[in-house]
Amino acid sequence: MIAQPPVSIRTRINQLFVVLVIVCVASVAVGGYLTFDAHIEAPETVTEEQTTGTWTVEGEFEHAATVNRDSDPFSAGDRLTNRPLYFTSVTPVLDVTYVLTHEATGDKPASATTDFSLVISAVQEANGETVTHWKISEPLENVEGVTVDTGRTSVATVQVNVQAVQNRIEAVQSNLGSTPGDTRVELVADTAITGQLDDNSIDTTRTDRLQLEPQASVYTVSAAVQSPITRETTTSVARTVRPSPIFLYGGPIILLAGFSGLLILLVGRSSGWLDVTGTERAHYRFTIARSDLDGWISTADIPPAGSRQIARTATLTDLVDIAINSDQPVIENNGEYATIVDNVMYLYVAPETSANTTKKHVDGADGSGDTTASDTGANNDT
Repeated sequence: MIAQPPVSIRTRINQLFVVLVIVCVASVAVGGYLTFDAHIEAPETVTEEQTTGTWTVEGEFEHAATVNRDSDPFSAGDRLTNRPLYFTSVTPVLDVTYVLTHEATGDKPASATTDFSLVISAVQEANGETVTHWKISEPLENVEGVTVDTGRTSVATVQVNVQAVQNRIEAVQSNLGSTPGDTRVELVADTAITGQLDDNSIDTTRTDRLQLEPQASVYTVSAAVQSPITRETTTSVARTVRPSPIFLYGGPIILLAGFSGLLILLVGRSSGWLDVTGTERAHYRFTIARSDLDGWISTADIPPAGSRQIARTATLTDLVDIAINSDQPVIENNGEYATIVDNVMYLYVAPETSANTTKKHVDGADGSGDTTASDTGANNDT
């Protein structure tokens, strides 16, 4: 027969027997469901949208200015490119190139038509809204039918005479007699784009702006371009969903563990393999109490009872309580425990030695029996 588990384990199992049975039954149910879903039931098929093609176009500006005269540190003819700031006196004319970047599945080119205009306005923020006090829009150039291949394509280059723009702003302000708000100068590129993705035609528009800010002797340049325009084509694809590892492997493991645990509990209970005898239970309780009360117990020879009255306690805990309340030590020797309070010797015998009570603590010095001693027998520390 398989050796029984330690008393502590059997005691705990008996205390939690119903709970453990419920846990095992639940494990069998959960493990069975996961196993059925992963190994027996037909795999699930889902339909997903899969991208088959993409089409993207975005715009940007490149700008440069040529120095028109010698001036330390520049020389006439020097080319300044893509700077955030230019000097109006030596680089009054700004060359702006509008560039489109195109990417498409199949590398089919697109076609672009762009209208360039210079917009000068005076604006002011009020109550969370932009108020335009005055606005002048001047067409600069119209470019039609530009083929935009995959990659970067320069659509057109236009010139902006920033010095002339500054003079015009001052003339408008002089005519109006005031300068409300902030003056804004923008080169606007309105672009219509046509293209093709797979068998689908694409028609879209975008507006990109290059912002100029003329100041006393310099002007700054910054781009405000629209986000890339993207189109996609998709197709429906059926896909079989494979069970996750938890379902595939965890299910059988949980099922086996639950079934095994339930079998052990039921067979162990019916065969007596998990039973705890009264003697085992008494010894187990004593062992726990002895460990908890170790700090109150000293090992030494227990003196003879002599003329003292003998009183036996039901548990080691009772004996230690008496000793603590009386401020007396507890003495242990060969499984016997004693404490002496006045003319009374309190005794407790551990369960494993309770069948043989030592006579020397009961008999007096002359060998006569103490009529107050209780009968010997097993003590259970409860």
